[in-house]
Amino acid sequence: MDEDYLETLEESSNKDEDIPPIGTDEVETAIKSLKHRKAPGVDNKTAEEIVAATPGAGLSVIHRLCKRVWEKEELPTEWKCSVIVPIHKKKDKLDCSNYMQRDKPAVP
Repeated sequence: MDEDYLETLEESSNKDEDIPPIGTDEVETAIKSLKHRKAPGVDNKTAEEIVAATPGAGLSVIHRLCKRVWEKEELPTEWKCSVIVPIHKKKDKLDCSNYMQRDKPAVP
């Protein structure tokens, strides 16, 4: 996610509900639980790359992004995109009915 997007998110306070802020430990746990050796999503980032980028300042940046998304209660447009991957089931590869589709979401 680019830094400009982080800066443009407004701090929002929900007065109807008291929602506790997302913690750094929650973000770190979520990152550690990502499945490894899986195909990257739309952003072309693998779980291994995300885990490798989190020590130190990386975790702080991802936490800040998650915290602002949590507070704003709105996902960035890029997170709503996915790639549909056709997977051949069996028989004739030229027949479209012999394929199933899987979505690769932008967010793991």
